[in-house]
Amino acid sequence: MPVYYLCAIVIPLLHLQSVVGKLTPWCGVIDYALVDRNYTTINATKNQKLCYQACLKDSPRCRSANYRPRDQECDLNCASHFDVCAGGGLVEQSGSLYTFTASEIGCLDSPAPTCCEKSAVFSWGDKGSEWKLIFKGVAGTGIKLYDLWTNTTDVYSECCGHCCGQETLFNYWKNERLNVKRVKLSLYDHTGVKVELVFNGTADVTSWFAKERLVSSPWSDLTPTAKTIYFSVFGEVTDGLVDRRFYISKEHNGCPYDLGWMVVVDSKRYCEWEQGFSSYPAIMYSTINTAVNWKQERLDKTLGIADYLTIHIDTE
Repeated sequence: MPVYYLCAIVIPLLHLQSVVGKLTPWCGVIDYALVDRNYTTINATKNQKLCYQACLKDSPRCRSANYRPRDQECDLNCASHFDVCAGGGLVEQSGSLYTFTASEIGCLDSPAPTCCEKSAVFSWGDKGSEWKLIFKGVAGTGIKLYDLWTNTTDVYSECCGHCCGQETLFNYWKNERLNVKRVKLSLYDHTGVKVELVFNGTADVTSWFAKERLVSSPWSDLTPTAKTIYFSVFGEVTDGLVDRRFYISKEHNGCPYDLGWMVVVDSKRYCEWEQGFSSYPAIMYSTINTAVNWKQERLDKTLGIADYLTIHIDTE
């Protein structure tokens, strides 16, 4: 089996160019921040896209940005991690999204190292672990998780062209050149993992998320033979009204009586139970061992709201 590589300095990477229209190409780095180079903080920034746009407007002074969805704070930085003369450092910071432009080349009088230096390259996946992380989607960034998962050419290594042309596990899977035995979808909040679902794998990057392929879930009433209306990555989409992805729904009886297990509300909000978030996407799930009434559980504040979603695969 081939060895897969990823740039270690910017992990995990999201290639966002294809989902933000005609903006200058940009990259995001989850759970990292550039420290000691912030020259201003913009409060009440609803999503990561707006934070990045603010940085572009203040170019060339602004060279990167840190965005914290939970606090809606946007730090504008006078340097990026490519700027080796700046002295700042990229550090792990839970809940922060670091953003930089694709055109960054470092100091004018000193060549900046690329993320493809041999010392910064490693084999993708935890050593000794059967599960390999290939995707992490964060709530409240303004970037649709469905678009990130399905529309990018390569979720990780193609980002900004800094990754030496190495192909990732996701790209191999998307091109049906990888035998995926199992897929694990997990939901997290600030306390840790809250939900794990395991599926039998498929050659396709979307068809694995299906009731008949379900191996295990935290919900006793969700089985391969359970009654469901929606159980798919595509979910339920109605132009101008509904944008529900990674959707597992039990019943639709009018908004106050909708029942389900989990959903990613990517943008549009039709029912009361999917409204009221300061920014989207919103990741919602049942905190009990059965499907929930979305509206009632939201009112009772017992409906789970996740901070991010991950997808791992187990390959042969």
